[in-house]
Amino acid sequence: MSKARAINVDVPCVECGYNLRGLSADGHCPECGAEVADAIEVAKTVDVDVEAAAATDAAKARRRMYERVATLISYPVDAIAFVHAALSLAGPGCRPGEGGRLISARDVCNAVRKYAMWYFNDKDEALDLLTAWKVRSSEDVGRIIYGMVAAGMLKTSPDDSASDFDGLFVLKRLFEDDTRL
Repeated sequence: MSKARAINVDVPCVECGYNLRGLSADGHCPECGAEVADAIEVAKTVDVDVEAAAATDAAKARRRMYERVATLISYPVDAIAFVHAALSLAGPGCRPGEGGRLISARDVCNAVRKYAMWYFNDKDEALDLLTAWKVRSSEDVGRIIYGMVAAGMLKTSPDDSASDFDGLFVLKRLFEDDTRL
């Protein structure tokens, strides 16, 4: 099976006009055998952005996953998206749910703090929006993480527990001392 991305926009074959949507970018047209890559190159010259369409589809799929988690745990979609994005700062080699290194609750909470410092314009905006998104403590972050686990977005190890998030931070003191976490 090819690892190349499937085409997710209408792209006609350069030889026969067959719609190549859904086929692998490194495959061949099932009608005439022409290379799909040739059709992609032609599509690019007429402003069909195959990569942008793939990114848009991925963003829509991610949003649907966030909505599923939000429904499961009664948190806003923005809270799920924020915590999920913050995980990228949990450390090198961290690939939650994909077999990367294990991440502790403390690592996740530190990543949330770092991401909040980067993401928001200032501390007041961070406090306002995180409060609106119901992310007021490390326990809230734990509920979101375990909601992602329940939805199949992340995996845990057998000795992990939602209680690992208990007492690590409260929002109003999240930015006071970054050594506290």
